[in-house]
Amino acid sequence: MTTVDDVTTGADIVFLAVPLRRFREIPAEVLAEHVVVDVMNYWPPVDGVLPEFDGTGRASSAIVQDTLPSSTRLVKSFNHLGYHQMEDLARPTGDPGRIALGLAGNSPDAVQSVSAFVDAVGFDPVDAGPLAQSHHLQPETPLFGTALDRDSFAAALGRQPRKALT
Repeated sequence: MTTVDDVTTGADIVFLAVPLRRFREIPAEVLAEHVVVDVMNYWPPVDGVLPEFDGTGRASSAIVQDTLPSSTRLVKSFNHLGYHQMEDLARPTGDPGRIALGLAGNSPDAVQSVSAFVDAVGFDPVDAGPLAQSHHLQPETPLFGTALDRDSFAAALGRQPRKALT
């Protein structure tokens, strides 16, 4: 049986991709010192009502970060497009049809690491701001489920078009 320790040991980036109601079952201490990508969403039609997320006015990733060791550098990304879209829409760097993926995080070096990964897997990384602003990437927002190019994505965020750090 593979354990959480097995999959995090030696990893540069760890993806946190479990049903949101179960994320606390992962031993938080094994995520310490890692860059962690939160791909989870709080979506009551799917998750049911989760009181710690419902009606708080806080982005779900900010709440998740609060539960992790302070040395864990959390970045919200890979959550606003469906997995089937990612497989179909990935394009090489420079392709004019490339789609943007937003990233939100409080650690510039973590955002930079995840940006490089996003670029390597075929998408244009766009900085969506700190974790508190990651709500722009969540369900029931204009960006959720919408495949946009980098400039259109940045405009939808209300920002000047710019690529995330790579």
